[in-house]
Amino acid sequence: MSMTKSLSKTPATTKATAKAAKPVADTGLLTKGEIIKTLKISATMLGNYIREGMPTAYHGRGGEQSLYNLDDVYDWLEERNDPGSTKEKLAAQRLKKLEIDTARAELELQIERGQVIEIQKAVQVLSEVLTRVRGQLVALPAKAAGEVIGIPKQIEVQLILESFINETLQELVLDLSAITKAQVADPENADHKDTENEDDNET
Repeated sequence: MSMTKSLSKTPATTKATAKAAKPVADTGLLTKGEIIKTLKISATMLGNYIREGMPTAYHGRGGEQSLYNLDDVYDWLEERNDPGSTKEKLAAQRLKKLEIDTARAELELQIERGQVIEIQKAVQVLSEVLTRVRGQLVALPAKAAGEVIGIPKQIEVQLILESFINETLQELVLDLSAITKAQVADPENADHKDTENEDDNET
């Protein structure tokens, strides 16, 4: 009688043991004890890791042991202990954004003060400057021609030409200064005024 009961319990015990051991044998997962030995940590520290979110590959039920994938555990520990962990990366990203916003605010302030100008405005100013320079240089020979006709000495011709060149340069400096200030302050009105001036000159 007792032998029959004993034999009837044996298959159930064997089945439960096999069920608990199957994940370890088939997948290479580690138990808590094996994780403790592998990582060389205490059971208390492992418990802290688990509470902090250490990944569990197999959640044991009905007395079975929970099992862990060592690679997943190593990845989790790297992210947890890495100086570039998630929290610190977020902090670094916030700091970088703050630096960008600060730089942008400083640039906008410099633009308002006229200390720097936008690329588009710079191109507009440069284009207008080159147009004025070309116009002055093209007009120079016609202005000087009437003054040097009949003058026999080269030195006298040279002095007259130098006088015209210096006068032209002074006019360009004044024109360029006015163009730059106007474009930086209000490029649209500056372009409108330049158009009006060109129309007046043509008239």
